[in-house]
Amino acid sequence: TVLVAYHGDTPVGYGFVVRPVDVDAKDYGKELSDFPTTYMENAIFAGEGKEVYVAGDKGIVSYDTVSGNKKEIFNWLDCNIVPEHVYAMGTGENGNFYMVNASSDASGMEEKVTLVSFIKKDSSEVTAKKELVLGGFYVGDEIKKQVVEFNKANEEYKITVMEYGIEDLEYEDCIAKLNNDILAGKIDMLMVNAMDNLQSYIAKGLLEDLRPYLDEDKDFDI
Repeated sequence: TVLVAYHGDTPVGYGFVVRPVDVDAKDYGKELSDFPTTYMENAIFAGEGKEVYVAGDKGIVSYDTVSGNKKEIFNWLDCNIVPEHVYAMGTGENGNFYMVNASSDASGMEEKVTLVSFIKKDSSEVTAKKELVLGGFYVGDEIKKQVVEFNKANEEYKITVMEYGIEDLEYEDCIAKLNNDILAGKIDMLMVNAMDNLQSYIAKGLLEDLRPYLDEDKDFDI
C-alpha cells in the first residue's frame, strides 16, 4: 500500500491528512479515519503488514490502515527521551526501533546528534519504582527535560507525565478528563496553565504555596 500524507484540516483540528494512492487509477483513495495526531517532521514510517507507525507528541503509535485501530507502542518519557529531541524514526530488520536524537547545549549554539536504539524488555528485567504522576493541560519541554533527568538519576521514584491538552479531544473534553482524574486521585502533582480553572482549584484546596519549600532550598533564589 502506498500512502501520501500532507498537513491539513482533520475532524480533530489541524494535523496530518493521510490517503492511500490507487496506482492503477492514478488517484487518491478515501482519507484514513481517526489517524493519530502529530506535529513532528519525519513522523510516519512503515510498520508490519498493513500497519504504519506514527511518531507523535507522546510516543510511537501503530495505526492499522485497514481497521483504523491504534495502539501505543511506547511513550517517549517512559524511555527517558525528550520529545522535542526526536528528529527521525525507523525500524530495523530485527524489529527494533531506531531514533535520531538531536539536542542542543544550554547556549543553543552547539547541537549534538546521536542514534538511539530501543530494545524491548520484559517488565521483570526493569527495576520497579514508585510512580508520581504530574498532570496538566500542557507540560512544557523544559519541564519534560527536568523529568527525564530526574527519572534517570532517582532510583526510588519515577515521574509519569499526563498531558491532557495533546489528546485527540475538544478543549472542554480535555479539561473535563483532567478534572475527573484529579477527583479520582490519579494525579500527585498538578501543573496549572489552563487559567480558566485556577480559581476552582484554589477553592477546592488543590494548590499548595511553594514559598516555604523555596525558602528552605539554599540553591534556589527568586
